[in-house]
Amino acid sequence: MKTCRIIAAFALLLMVAFQAKAGTDEKNKIAGTWEYSAPTAPYPYTSGRIVLKEAESGLAGELVVEGNRLPASSVAFENNELVMEIEIEYNLVTVKFKLVDGSLVGEANSPDGPVEVKASKVE
Repeated sequence: MKTCRIIAAFALLLMVAFQAKAGTDEKNKIAGTWEYSAPTAPYPYTSGRIVLKEAESGLAGELVVEGNRLPASSVAFENNELVMEIEIEYNLVTVKFKLVDGSLVGEANSPDGPVEVKASKVE
């Protein structure tokens, strides 16, 4: 009986360790600087950088446009899908990406309607 408890506890520890490793691998896959392009977005948001970093709570991010940094209020990455919320000119904009062949492809919900966004990792 005692052996069964030890084996069960060990198995539980292994599962937790593998899940933690998987979460770290996911963050490493997306963390870094991404050059983005959104040709139909209003000026000056047609191009810039998305910076994603590991944080205690998961991921943190910001949009860098012409030297101005706009912090993301939330960033989530799961199952190769990235969702960010950023306040741009007093509007909360949600950007949803899919990681496809090493690039981010997605859409931002701007007040003027959806805007296609593509990004490539530079760092």
